[in-house]
Amino acid sequence: MLRQLIIGVGIILLLTPSSLAGTGEAKVGSPAPNFSLQDQYDQEFDLSKYRDTVVLLIYGDREGSEFNGEWLKAVNERYNQPGHAQVKLVLIANLEGVPGFVHGFVKKRFQGTTPQGNPKRSVLLDWEGVVAQLYGFQQGLSNVYLIDRHGLLRYMAAGRGAPQDLEPLFQAIDRVLSTR
Repeated sequence: MLRQLIIGVGIILLLTPSSLAGTGEAKVGSPAPNFSLQDQYDQEFDLSKYRDTVVLLIYGDREGSEFNGEWLKAVNERYNQPGHAQVKLVLIANLEGVPGFVHGFVKKRFQGTTPQGNPKRSVLLDWEGVVAQLYGFQQGLSNVYLIDRHGLLRYMAAGRGAPQDLEPLFQAIDRVLSTR
């Protein structure tokens, strides 16, 4: 029975668009649109509470999420040494195509522990596609949005986290970190 439910959910997800593609309202150099979402542990995240912090939103749908780790790893290695994090990394899952009756099941898939026994990293669950609507979104890829200490959107891109994707992001982060 559980296997049939999982297969049924998979078919629904394949047939349901994961997001409305679009440009959103956000523009580089303008204030980053605020949003509030909960993670898989019901912890609230409100972007406006992170002024004075450099924030990188890493946003993906089911297909694009496979590339999130590339962005996350590269930025962590370059900017977030133990005890000295320069960039707040925020993972967000676009789940707007997930039917309401399986939200609880999907949420539990994000919970759990790592092989080391630690809770899995926080992932904001965007059931309504709020971030896609506010920032624009390219399906099937990781979408990244860099917000400076003053709450301005400084960079946005979509890609797989390949070296040619990462270098422009690193340049933008370097510029943001060099200004107060």
